[in-house]
Amino acid sequence: MASLTAEETARAEALIRELKAGQGLTCGLCQRPICAHETLINIALGTQDLPQCCTCLATAQRTTRQGLRDRIAMYIHSRPCYRLAWAWADNSEGAAGNLPACLWSTEEATAMPEPEDLRAMTKEIATEAEWDAGELGCGDLALELRIRLNTLAPGAVLKVLARDGGAPEDVPAWCRLTGHTLVAARPPEYFIKRKEH
Repeated sequence: MASLTAEETARAEALIRELKAGQGLTCGLCQRPICAHETLINIALGTQDLPQCCTCLATAQRTTRQGLRDRIAMYIHSRPCYRLAWAWADNSEGAAGNLPACLWSTEEATAMPEPEDLRAMTKEIATEAEWDAGELGCGDLALELRIRLNTLAPGAVLKVLARDGGAPEDVPAWCRLTGHTLVAARPPEYFIKRKEH
């Protein structure tokens, strides 16, 4: 592997710190333990504020667990800083030189949660307001989210229906940038808690 730039090395070190800090996390939807590889996948997808196992992430993106895993693994391996963090995850799970069993096990065909199961998980979230954003794209969606959350009390939860194709990436990224909390996501439904101040 080519040598890393100082910036890539610093980013790899930051990613590894995030992986270490994420040890012991559970999926924000199904409560299954999340491995270091899944933590890195959440970082790559921008969903680390509401970490999810690969099964729940795939269900939310309407793809298979294997399809999501393979697509994100290709992305991770194309970036040197992520590749080093993936190698750290391999070493921490004893998978160095092999495909990690946490993602490539023979039991990986376990049933993905049915949409009804995910519906039940999000049904318990108390919301103060709901908004159907329809097909609004990134800029308009972000502006309207800001306006709608500003009308709510700090700590209140807004349920958003966003059907734009970019919403699964845009909504978590917007929450991370603005300091609001993405409590749950089951596209096209997003539950956003207004920051406290």
